[in-house]
Parts: sequence; C-alpha cells; structure tokens
Amino acid sequence: MAIRQELAVLGSTAPLTRSLSPGSELYHQGEVCPRYFIVLQGWVALVSLLADGSSQIIDFATPGAFLGFQAVPGLPCYHSARCITPVEVQAYSRPLVDNHIVQNPRLAFLICRQACLDGARAHDHLVNLGLRPARERIAHLLLELFSKVQNRLPNQPGEVVPLPITQTDIAQAVGLTGVHVSRTLRILREQRIIRLRSHMMEVLDPIAFLRAAGVPSNGYNCWLPGLLSAA
Repeated sequence: MAIRQELAVLGSTAPLTRSLSPGSELYHQGEVCPRYFIVLQGWVALVSLLADGSSQIIDFATPGAFLGFQAVPGLPCYHSARCITPVEVQAYSRPLVDNHIVQNPRLAFLICRQACLDGARAHDHLVNLGLRPARERIAHLLLELFSKVQNRLPNQPGEVVPLPITQTDIAQAVGLTGVHVSRTLRILREQRIIRLRSHMMEVLDPIAFLRAAGVPSNGYNCWLPGLLSAA
C-alpha cells in the first residue's frame, strides 16, 4: 500500500507490529487512540455502538487499510475497530506520523485521497441502507467485499474469495435481521448467483451478481475507482 511505503521512511522508531485475536479491539469507541494502524493480515469490523447495546458495522477493513485517522486530532474515536479474524497490524505513533504528514506532501495527499474514498464508500453505504431492498442491499455489500479482496469486479464464473464474516456480521452491516439475511443468501444461492460456505464466497454468475447488487453493467460505482487506484 502506498501509505505504508511512505511511512517506511520513519525509520527505527516505527512501526510496532502487533498480533490480535478475533474479538479483540484495536481501539474502542469513546477513547482517544494514540496510534495509527495499517492492517497487514486479517479482517477488522468498524463498529458504531449505541447506548442500548446495539451495534452497526459501518465498514470492513481488509489488508492494506489505514485506520485511526480522524478529522480532528485528539478527539475520542467515533467507532470501535473489532478484529473478526486473527489480525496483524503495524502500529504507528500518532505524533510521529502527524509530524511526518506536515513534512511529506505525498503522504498528506495519499491520506487525503483515502479519506475521500472512505467518504464515498460511506455515502454509498447510506444509499444502500436507505433505498435498496434486502436482496440488493446484501448483494451490494458482498460485491464491495469481493472488490476489496480482488481490487476488481468479478468477471469469471467460479471465482472464489475468502469471506471470513458471519451472517450476523452481514446483518449488522446492512440493517437486517439474521433470519432475513439467511433467507436472502439462500435465494441468491438457489438463483445460481453466489454461494457462501466455509468462510468463502463463490461467484456463480458475475453478470447476475452485478445486476443483483444494483451496479450498472459497466461496473461503475462511486467507491470503485478510488478503491482500485488505492490498491
């Protein structure tokens, strides 16, 4: 990842490599996080917690993701970063990186571009939650996750990618019940569009997958150009 390459010049003072188990957190909502993180291995769920104990997954972070950047330094985090799988990250001192950003225009540009991409994807998630029916909502999320793993859209029947999330994770990301998610995934499987099993996703019909996700036939989506260029 380009951001990681730019941070490599920080020298022996960074980074600190950390390994975390599933269920542990990189940082917690409401706390001030003193570090930035780059995900080397594993999947992380970014989770917004409500006072009643319910939660919404607002994004999934995969290898290469840069986490911990905030619009206003020093404020508490507005979400938690929960490990879904065993995760390995590089942790960077926030003051050290902030100083490096001031001195390195390219790093500042890369982080700005990443923030814009995150914003575009957040807007897309809002549309997904607010307007799309359940089948399209779930397919759209799964298509985005495929694209995160492969840095492209599916184009061949039989393509398989890791998908180490549960139906509960999907439900928390798309605002549906687990029963509704299970029923919709069964329909997508019966329609020979995609199949999920053993934490893997197989694309059975790429064109039907894009159609089910509400993505135009040319494959354009607001997050896709930035996603590909950030790889």
